[in-house]
Amino acid sequence: MSTISAFGVYKSRPGKSQTKSGKGRMAADRHLAKLDVGALSPEQQEKLRQFKIQTRIENENYLRCHPEIDVLISNFLRDVLLKRPADIRDFAADHFSSLGIDSYADSTKEETEDTD
Repeated sequence: MSTISAFGVYKSRPGKSQTKSGKGRMAADRHLAKLDVGALSPEQQEKLRQFKIQTRIENENYLRCHPEIDVLISNFLRDVLLKRPADIRDFAADHFSSLGIDSYADSTKEETEDTD
């Protein structure tokens, strides 16, 4: 039975894995930083874990306080999927630096507040 890991790696047999493209695990690992599990002491690992938890909580609280971010990201993703730009970085730069983005964000914030 095949399963998929969080990194998009299919695992069909113990010790055997391949990416969705079938090129093997090395292709998937190429873009991931090499992890040195022994580099941190248990205390440092616990501090890092707590830091990650606290950062995630703070990020979630921030996003809850700013519902306009959800609208901005949703609109951007919709435009990306509709237009399918060849250069996503240029497209994103143009999308978010276009004139009127501040007024657009303000108007969407007002819309979300009106619906609450």
